[in-house]
Formats: sequence, structure tokens, C-alpha cells
Amino acid sequence: KTYALLLTSSPLSLQVNGPQEVYAGQEVEYAFLITSNSRQPLKNLLLKLSYPTGFSYTTSDVKPVYDNATWKIGDMTPGSRRVVKIKGVWQGQNEDERVIKASIGTQSTKSDRQIGTEFVGTQYAIQISKPFLALDISLEGDRSGADYIGIINDSISGEINWFNNLDTAVSQGEI
Repeated sequence: KTYALLLTSSPLSLQVNGPQEVYAGQEVEYAFLITSNSRQPLKNLLLKLSYPTGFSYTTSDVKPVYDNATWKIGDMTPGSRRVVKIKGVWQGQNEDERVIKASIGTQSTKSDRQIGTEFVGTQYAIQISKPFLALDISLEGDRSGADYIGIINDSISGEINWFNNLDTAVSQGEI
């Protein structure tokens, strides 16, 4: 049997706000804005994120319920809004492009960690760039980045080098 179906809009919208160009080693914050477009209350909502290689979650303003990538949004009334802010650190090479995937929907009846019915999903592209100034530090000539253990009352020699990665001169820079 054939049924006519008209989809006018998703019951939710999901918007991502944050930097689209980041530097390796930089901690950044992303805000995920969820808005109810429904005329009815929406119940048991979950927000799930999928982080790309090179992104390390550090914290969020709402405690995740599972794996630092799943948040219980709960119920939303018509027209209501929720925001989940996350922070993380990026690693990667110059000109790497990475994508954070986000989806929101009702919680599965089989698993409280999964979305049963996804209402909306989005992808947010990020490009990793090398910083305009790069630093290198060595302690006693060791540039490995490993923890350095000194001996009490012995002096430790250190060296800090910096590099301009731009095609133009940097003026009034501070380290």
C-alpha cells in the first residue's frame, strides 16, 4: 500500500559553534546548541558526539553520562533550548582536516547509552594549522619531551628556541 508523507522539519535543530581553524596543542571550546522545533514535548533525549583522531576531550559544562561523548539532555518542551559546551585539545599536522560528528535523538529502549531514533545529525569540519610561533625547550640538551628529573642542589641548564612559521616578520611577540 502507498502512503503519502510530508516532512516539514526536524523536531530538533542542532548547531555547533566554535573555531574551525585550530593549532596543534591548542585547547578549544565547542558549544552544541539544541533547539526544539516540535509542537509536542520531546522526552529522553541524548546528544552523542564522535571525535576524530587527534581530538582529546578534557571537560564539559554538563557531565557526560558515558564515554565523554554522550550527554543526557532529558525532556525538552516546545521552543526550549539547551547548550552543551565541551573543551578539548587538538593534535595533528599542518593542514589536517578533521570532522566532529554530532547527533541527537531519543534514548534507545534497549540501551541507555544509544540513540534509538535520531532526529538530527551534523558534521563540523576543523582544519589544524601550525602556530605562527613554535617553541622548543631542552633541559640538559634533552629535547625528547619526556619528564626530566633533576638532582637536588644541582643546577639544570635549559634552552628555549622559538621559530616564526609565518612568511612575514612577527613584531612585539611575547613568550
